[in-house]
Amino acid sequence: EVFALSQEICGDVLVPYPFGLAIGTGVLLLTLALYLSWVYKKKIQEKNRIRNGGGNGWVYKGLSDDKTEIVVKKSKVVDQNHIEQFLNEVDVVSKINHKNVVKLLGVCLETKIPMLVYEFVPNGSLFHHIHGRNPTILHSWSRCLRIAAETAGALDYMHSLASPPIIHIDIKSANILLDGNYTAKVSDFGASKLVPLDRTIPYTRGQGTMGRILRS
Repeated sequence: EVFALSQEICGDVLVPYPFGLAIGTGVLLLTLALYLSWVYKKKIQEKNRIRNGGGNGWVYKGLSDDKTEIVVKKSKVVDQNHIEQFLNEVDVVSKINHKNVVKLLGVCLETKIPMLVYEFVPNGSLFHHIHGRNPTILHSWSRCLRIAAETAGALDYMHSLASPPIIHIDIKSANILLDGNYTAKVSDFGASKLVPLDRTIPYTRGQGTMGRILRS
């Protein structure tokens, strides 16, 4: 009966019952170890995820080789439309050099899921400060005016001085980040448009958050 049970488990190869039991236990432990490893990696990933990166990505905090804090924007899903939005974001942001626009540090398009590397902006989004439990940013009227002026300055640069002009399309408080000095940094250029120099600014069907889209 022992060998019959072993044969049922292992096929035509007859092995002693204790050995077969050991194999089964080993497979079970390996499966459990792989599952726990996956759960651990998932928790670390969730811990490092600092915010939603717009309609097509998540944003994670990380460290570069020189220990500089960075953020990595990763596509939520992999399809041609999202890949094109990521490529569009690279194309747009690479043409911008302004202190009030988040800086693109690198890009990885060789992996299955595209990833963009940006500077780390430590104080989160303006949306978080306005709608959080302790909206201290609203206690300083001068700071609010400065953030508004810096955001407007970045948009004016993109519309008037960038070559070609850039239309953000999805300006909202969630896409305005604040650095350590509460300096505004415009972010999330996935839906942005480049305007050819020989054309006027076109009408574009809104792609951003309804009710918050800036009419350029």
